[in-house]
Amino acid sequence: MKKEENLIVTKLKTLWSEILDVSEDQITDLTFFELGGDSLGAMKFLYEIEQNFQYELSFKDFMNDPTITGISALLMLHEGSNHNNSDREKGIISI
Repeated sequence: MKKEENLIVTKLKTLWSEILDVSEDQITDLTFFELGGDSLGAMKFLYEIEQNFQYELSFKDFMNDPTITGISALLMLHEGSNHNNSDREKGIISI
């Protein structure tokens, strides 16, 4: 696991732990809902994603794979996209 990916997973686990009132050790590959989450908790989580990652994760994307692994993969794609956009603005193009 890359350092950046590990930081994202750690932050996601912290958010789930706070919202779901479970310990981070309990958060494995279970879904948000299997851990006791509901639609209101999901909306709180989506708000926290936007606040912490500056990314607006849609409810639909969240529901496609409501696991730490699935959400971290989406955030990694977003982070990579932002990095490439930043490079383009500086005149740096990845090949």
